[in-house]
Amino acid sequence: MLNTCQYDRSITDFYWNTDSVHAIFNDAGRTLVGSRQQNWFYNKLSKSSKRGAEWRIIGNQIVFSRINESIPYGNKNALDYDVWDGYQSYHNRTLSHLYDNKINNNLFLQETAKHLGCQAWCGLVLTSIILRLAMTPSVSNSQVRADSSPCPYGQNITLHNANNLSSLLTAADLELQWQDLYY
Repeated sequence: MLNTCQYDRSITDFYWNTDSVHAIFNDAGRTLVGSRQQNWFYNKLSKSSKRGAEWRIIGNQIVFSRINESIPYGNKNALDYDVWDGYQSYHNRTLSHLYDNKINNNLFLQETAKHLGCQAWCGLVLTSIILRLAMTPSVSNSQVRADSSPCPYGQNITLHNANNLSSLLTAADLELQWQDLYY
């Protein structure tokens, strides 16, 4: 279990500073967990793989996968910079550690709501999502999966509208394998 909200985290998106965080989201010095927790995490992943564990289940408070949010929010800031998307170099280092060391079958679990910098919850509107993780949008890798749950569409969405939006979101995002906005 990682602490990605309160331990040695670089500045995040509080939704009033999105443009500023967007400008630095790929800076190599940005971190979600700091060097001590990062080293602990990478060592645990490697040791688990070496001892022959079939799966690694990683819990953290925020969405690990890259999610294209251009449909609800437009193209200007199509990523959520308060999650791993806002720490792109760190995210890619983590994926590199998994890929380079052939650490397969990783499941990232989190239950989140749309929130402000892990500080103030704005409601609990959840969806179910399965995404394929990749270093870049053109690379696909079925060895790493993530399950997450942010929903910008509201809890009173109809089944018809939810299914239509699910189809649009899945078509717009190469990494999005499946999601359900209704249930």
